[in-house]
Amino acid sequence: MLFRSYHGGRQANNPGVRGVASDLRASNQQKVTSFVDGMPILGNTGTLQFSGIDAVEVYRGPQSAAFGRATFAGAINYVTADAPDEFEGEFKAHLSEHGREEVGILLAGPLTDSLGYRISYVQNDWQGPDEWTATDGVQMGSEETEQVRLKLNFELSDTVYGDITFDRLETFDQGGASWEIGRASCRERV
Repeated sequence: MLFRSYHGGRQANNPGVRGVASDLRASNQQKVTSFVDGMPILGNTGTLQFSGIDAVEVYRGPQSAAFGRATFAGAINYVTADAPDEFEGEFKAHLSEHGREEVGILLAGPLTDSLGYRISYVQNDWQGPDEWTATDGVQMGSEETEQVRLKLNFELSDTVYGDITFDRLETFDQGGASWEIGRASCRERV
């Protein structure tokens, strides 16, 4: 599995399996499609947060019969963790000298013998160095991510069980400065 990154940003990542990937951005023209618990991710997977992800399944293609179109080269399924049998909680905070700040909280456990929950919240911000400020005051090269994930597991009998999932991911990336050299400026002058 590989991820191609265009322009160095996480918004332009395209997954590939066995060396096959698409340069096209439209989700229906991808060669590899990503899923969370079997549901397709529309858009880019470069901003996906791994909080609450229990496993990553990579299926070599073609997988159109199992996962539908846009899985010619394969499919990637991110499996979220189920509610545990006992209460658990976690809080994390991470600060870096390079301007990255991350805060996360996880609460999980049983509500009844047949119903359990898992709630996680992650906020991750990164601001580029102060010298990456444009002349109009916009901070260049920053990334902001906020994700809330809620999963309810239920087991009413040996044959009736399932889960309900709510996942909200918001991202805002301000790209860094880039330069392009056009064909006209590369011509040799005589």
